Amino acid sequence: MSSFLQRTITRSILSPLLSSSFLSRSLPVSTLFLTPPGPCHTRLFSSSPLSHVKREKKYKLKTNHAAAARWKALANHFKRRRQGKSHINVKKSPARLNSLGQDVLAAPYHRRHLKRLLPYA
Repeated sequence: MSSFLQRTITRSILSPLLSSSFLSRSLPVSTLFLTPPGPCHTRLFSSSPLSHVKREKKYKLKTNHAAAARWKALANHFKRRRQGKSHINVKKSPARLNSLGQDVLAAPYHRRHLKRLLPYA
């Protein structure tokens, strides 16, 4: 094919594109048909998102709500309230009731399990 004919065909194909306004905001004319399509290139003829590009799926971790109701996360620890102070307190001594009112920190071997149960705490 002669170079004159090739230039004429190229101009006839590109003339509607050259007059449009989106071309001034996108890639240069020389790279319109030379760049391979890919996730890092701009698609000029479609406004829909790239659906054929595989994205890395991000999984959500589920919180165990039973553990979330009983434990509160601190900076490096987890704390909980002691059980046994809500009712039938007549036969318990005042010292025992006071100790039941204090918070307790989780043991070191429980922290590993609590971090799994409460991933966003």
